[in-house]
Amino acid sequence: MGAIVISNGNLVAIYPTPTKDDLDSTESLRRFTEEIGIPANLKCDMAAAFVGRHTDFQRLVQKLNINLTYAEPYRHNQLQQIDVAIRELKRKWRNKMGTKNVPRRLWCFGLEHQARLMHFIPRGRHDRSGYEMITGKTPDISEYLDFDFYDLVWYWRSPNPSLSEHDRELARWMGVAHRVGSDMCYWLMPVSGVPVVNSSVQHITAEDLRNPDVMQRVSLVKTLTFITQ
Repeated sequence: MGAIVISNGNLVAIYPTPTKDDLDSTESLRRFTEEIGIPANLKCDMAAAFVGRHTDFQRLVQKLNINLTYAEPYRHNQLQQIDVAIRELKRKWRNKMGTKNVPRRLWCFGLEHQARLMHFIPRGRHDRSGYEMITGKTPDISEYLDFDFYDLVWYWRSPNPSLSEHDRELARWMGVAHRVGSDMCYWLMPVSGVPVVNSSVQHITAEDLRNPDVMQRVSLVKTLTFITQ
């Protein structure tokens, strides 16, 4: 397991991948060009997936007319923007794990969510976010306002949810599902431990927590969550 990180110092994008081979590297670059745009210049390290002459990665770079260059091996200062972005992402992820007791195995969801937030927050001496500086568009942050990573939430599994207590399930909020469903569609981690995507998500209220039956279900979720760490 690993991740492909793309950054210019103001905007950072991370794409968790099963491997760092040609297929996953190419797919990460393709996703970046679809979500953010096609970079005019791209500097990579000397990983085999990037330097191979007949790889899909090279073919995609040529197709998109990207000026591809490489950092000299063992000269980390030549990719300093990436190193800074990775340190910042790790710092934010460690803070989130510590404050909300998030299992380490959810790093792929957590790092991607933190990177998305960094898209929209102006950093450094600039008054604009990295996303706006690159795309020229004002970012829509509405999907990120209601929930924080690993919040305990309700969701309805049925496509036609009712108000019945038995139709709703508890889960942990894992981030926005950009490539699934419509707006306000989220990744969730239910008690089963298998991630699901759902748009019928609501906060657990103070009234819910005064209900003994609900508190018993909440305790079960917390216990199972602790075991998975």
